[in-house]
Amino acid sequence: MQRPQPFVALRSRVRCFSARILALAATTLAAHALGQTAPAAVVEMTSGLTFQPGTVEIAAGETVEWRNVSNVVHTVTADPAAASDPSFVSLPPGVAPFDSGSIPPGGTFSRAFAVAGRYDYFCVPHQSLGMRGTVIVSEAGGGGGVGPADPIPAAIAPAAVRIQLEPVLEGLVAPNWGTAAPGLPNHLFVVDQVGQIHALDLATGQARVFLDVTDRLVELGIAGPESFDERGLLGLAFHPSFQTNGLLYTYTSEPAARAADFTTLPPGSAPNHQSVITEWRVPVPADPASSPDPASARELLRIDQPQFNHNAGALVFDSFGWLLIALAMVATRTIRASGTFRAATDKPRRTRSAESCASIRSAATR
Repeated sequence: MQRPQPFVALRSRVRCFSARILALAATTLAAHALGQTAPAAVVEMTSGLTFQPGTVEIAAGETVEWRNVSNVVHTVTADPAAASDPSFVSLPPGVAPFDSGSIPPGGTFSRAFAVAGRYDYFCVPHQSLGMRGTVIVSEAGGGGGVGPADPIPAAIAPAAVRIQLEPVLEGLVAPNWGTAAPGLPNHLFVVDQVGQIHALDLATGQARVFLDVTDRLVELGIAGPESFDERGLLGLAFHPSFQTNGLLYTYTSEPAARAADFTTLPPGSAPNHQSVITEWRVPVPADPASSPDPASARELLRIDQPQFNHNAGALVFDSFGWLLIALAMVATRTIRASGTFRAATDKPRRTRSAESCASIRSAATR
């Protein structure tokens, strides 16, 4: 995966964003001129195979318009018969399924929602890649209460504390995690999704590549190089006894090259990739210049993943010495370092919001 040119990409995105604002304004003015009602919400279907925004909230009787701003065909479908998994669709009682049909690049689709409730929909050709969205419709007049309640109804008073952000590391592609190693004060370890962990000396500002796992990853970019992806190097955790054993752990998205330790896929289904937890050892953990020994890599866990997104990736040690692994839409399991498993739930959980979690008991005495 090539590193993007940040300033060129930023200018391009600004132009694209400005063009979309102008297009929306022109559409709204034209609708008023013709005596039509502008859509209450606009959802873009992107080249990253997403609906943006993923969730919109409107009142009953209002309209949502979908616009295909990508270079591929999409659909807006809420029909269980067309879904590979019926759970992709939800409709209020009595509401008939709907389907936009194929929407070409530059095309649009509009639908008015007369009945309050939740509408979960998907894109037929890209449903296996997680292209799904939601429309929340409340009763006209704002009394529906279908959407989530405001968790902080009272006004938030301004605080006297002022903070300032200061860049400490530049040139990264997609930094997604930062952590410290026990016994190494003033050092920050930053995870870049494309495959590198950078060690930053906060006292001097000097940085170096601490570990590079690029060669272990799947090819990133779901729609080609430099495009959107949720796979990669997703997590890092140092063992609580790092200063004595030199151990650390990574979470990577790797090709499905061999049998997984467990899978939640239906029989005969091929995984998109596998989430892999690997243990590494630093030869001299007290030395900030010491890096993990490539020969020390020990694979602890390999899990089939059904699609490119919803992979979670966080790694955190709890107070009991267990390594907690966020796996997202995968069954909850508890995994011991010996490789044996015990179920933490009776059956796999599938949820849109909660992340499953597996635990590996670290071999602290090795």
